[in-house]
Amino acid sequence: MDSSATSRDGGSSIFIRALAGVVVGLVISAVVLMMAGAPPFDAAFAQNPPATAPATAGQAAAPVPPIEGATGTVWELPVNASEHGDAVDFLFWLITAITFVTFVAVEALLVFFAFKYRYDPNRKAIFTHGNHRLEVVWTVTPAVILFALVLANQKVWAKIRYGDLPPNSTQVEVTAQQFRWSFKMLGTAERFNKGADFAPGVLHVPLGKPVAVSLRSKDVLHSFWLPNFRVKLDAVPGMTGRVWFTPIKTGTYEIACAELCGMEHWNMRGLLKVVTPQEYEAWLLEEAKLAPEKPQ
Repeated sequence: MDSSATSRDGGSSIFIRALAGVVVGLVISAVVLMMAGAPPFDAAFAQNPPATAPATAGQAAAPVPPIEGATGTVWELPVNASEHGDAVDFLFWLITAITFVTFVAVEALLVFFAFKYRYDPNRKAIFTHGNHRLEVVWTVTPAVILFALVLANQKVWAKIRYGDLPPNSTQVEVTAQQFRWSFKMLGTAERFNKGADFAPGVLHVPLGKPVAVSLRSKDVLHSFWLPNFRVKLDAVPGMTGRVWFTPIKTGTYEIACAELCGMEHWNMRGLLKVVTPQEYEAWLLEEAKLAPEKPQ
């Protein structure tokens, strides 16, 4: 028997077995996860939030209320609390479904061709110039799908990133630095005749009213991420980023940094509290009592 043929036969057999083992392992892992229940979304932060919220100048630190929307499984997205969240979620699951179907199809064809065209000493080689029709199909189809996804994404993101800000929006300046978030409620100094805009430790915004965020960084790259509001924007030193959203659910939500920004990146978390318009006005009045007076 030809030793080279035996070697090639053995190599094909090992490859097919290894590939089959990977596929079986992935299937078993998925089944185990579904049967056992996946870990909760950010459960550690939901169950053990910081003991206190950052304090406003002259005010004692307050206990942190429970974090909303930080429960669920890896099969679910965080609870949506913004007006545009449903559109973002639809795009996310659409892209996930397309990617999954493509992955399964490609891997299935890989296994099929590895088996069908395994070494056979009796098979003669065939020379082919290819199939132009097939090549056009597998080039045009992904191009059309990607172009459609680009248009769908552009429609959603253009509104909250590049569209005109609503005239009645709550204006907030967010500054990132290692390793904390700082907030400034723009326009409050003028409204309440104070020496500076309010700078709360916990960001408060009113329910049902657009919130316009101006984002800056003092030092390195950060990323302003509101998982429940489907908002994520990089904070780049020397640049001001802008994004806006409209809250649709009251509660206290996490502000996370989604960019590795140093040794204590893991600890760079803030809080955003959505309250009713009446509660928001009452909160502003309380902050006004603590704000510095306007110089005479």
